[in-house]
Parts: sequence; structure tokens; C-alpha cells
Amino acid sequence: MSDELEQTPSKGPETFYNAAANAEYTADALDRFLDAGTVDAVYGEPVVHNGRMIIPAAEIISALGVGYGGGGGSSAPDAEDVAAGVNEPNYGGGGGAGGGGKIFSRPVAVVIADENGVRVEPVFDITKIGMAVLTAFGFMAAMYFRMRSPRSMEADMRRQMKELRG
Repeated sequence: MSDELEQTPSKGPETFYNAAANAEYTADALDRFLDAGTVDAVYGEPVVHNGRMIIPAAEIISALGVGYGGGGGSSAPDAEDVAAGVNEPNYGGGGGAGGGGKIFSRPVAVVIADENGVRVEPVFDITKIGMAVLTAFGFMAAMYFRMRSPRSMEADMRRQMKELRG
């Protein structure tokens, strides 16, 4: 299927745009996108080394968004059309489709099979750990500054004064 869709010529309200072609294009894009999550994408080719079978494993993260739509309308013939002898309504319309997506994969483990059995060794991902640490520190800093803000301190003082008076 081509990447460009052909518009159906507008001959009346039933043919404003080619909805079937848009739906087919969307289904084709979704099929290609879902192929990224197969077992072959998650587990790599086994490698045999020194009597051990090593199988890499990956994490696949994907996001996809697609949409299509169309519309049209008609109007009664205007004065120029009537003067030219055309008494049929004027039809117009259009449609389109679009989308985008992202597929991300990263190694998460290695499956090792040898004479002692099968074991899974995780892959240490320093980037993921660094992001978790930065997120935790960012959250703690935001909460600290929120608690230390003058507005928060003023509310505490008002509450304490109310308790003393009352």
C-alpha cells in the first residue's frame, strides 16, 4: 500500500472521501507497529560459547497514535449556476489521516543455560537508576521548598495563633 492516500472525487454526499482507504492505511500501520513486540524482538538469537547457551532478552516499549477523518457539505446552486443552467446542489468535502509512533528497546537480562541449569542474569542499567535517583531528589526538593514557602509558613502561624486564642 502506498504512503499517500487517493481522494475519491466528490460526486455527491456519499463519496466525500475514501474512508475505506483511510481505515486500511490505519490497520496496516497498526499491524507493522505490533510486529515490533514479537518474541523474536524480545529474545535475541541464542549464542553457544564454551558449552553455555546465552540468550539476550530485551524490553520493548512502544507508543502509537493514529487518526483519520473527513467531512463535507453541500449548498444550493447559486445565481451563476442557475444562469448557466445547473440546478444541482454543489458538493464539497475532504479528509485525511495521520499518525506517529515510537518503539524503544533496551537489554534487560541474559538467559544462561549450561550443565548446572538455567539462570537469568539481569543487565545493570545505570541510566535507569540515575533517572530514578534524579526523580526522587527532584520530588524531595519540590516538597521541601513547598513546605518552606512563605504561604505555607503563614498558614502554620495562623493555625497556631487560632489555637492559642481559643
